[in-house]
Amino acid sequence: MEATSAEITVHATPAAVMAVIADLPNYPSWSEGVVAGEVLQAGADGRPLRGRIWVGMGPVNEVCDLQYTWSGDEQVD
Repeated sequence: MEATSAEITVHATPAAVMAVIADLPNYPSWSEGVVAGEVLQAGADGRPLRGRIWVGMGPVNEVCDLQYTWSGDEQVD
């Protein structure tokens, strides 16, 4: 198995970064291969607790169900 890694610097506030992570319907506009995204269940703050994205890259077509745990603007799992 091969492993890769990368590092980038994001010039944005933690709240702005978390807003992008939470905006599942807009994933196709910035994430290559993501065809669609939707929030299945939102928390009281509007952020997704459960979501789904559709990935389509050549012969690979997958549906990925996602589950989130938010810790303010500091962390998301």
